[in-house]
Amino acid sequence: MPAISLGNAKRSFADIFNQVATAAEHVAIQQPEQDPVYVIPAKDYELFQSLLPQAEDASDLQIPEERMSNPNAKRIVFDEFLAALKHSRE
Repeated sequence: MPAISLGNAKRSFADIFNQVATAAEHVAIQQPEQDPVYVIPAKDYELFQSLLPQAEDASDLQIPEERMSNPNAKRIVFDEFLAALKHSRE
């Protein structure tokens, strides 16, 4: 994936747009001291959006599964959990 500076991206916007749109390439735009910003084709973005809920669901399940399989994990009864939840919302 090509990476370019923000200054070059500003000067070459039309070229970058065409490269991404026609060649289905990804381009990383980098500024010093910051995370890059990616320009990607619409079909890749749509694929990412369709896969994101599955990844979030898997991530949401990972921590509880790890805790449940750990014999040293602290256990609380439901009433304690409920009371802690109510307290955190106050």
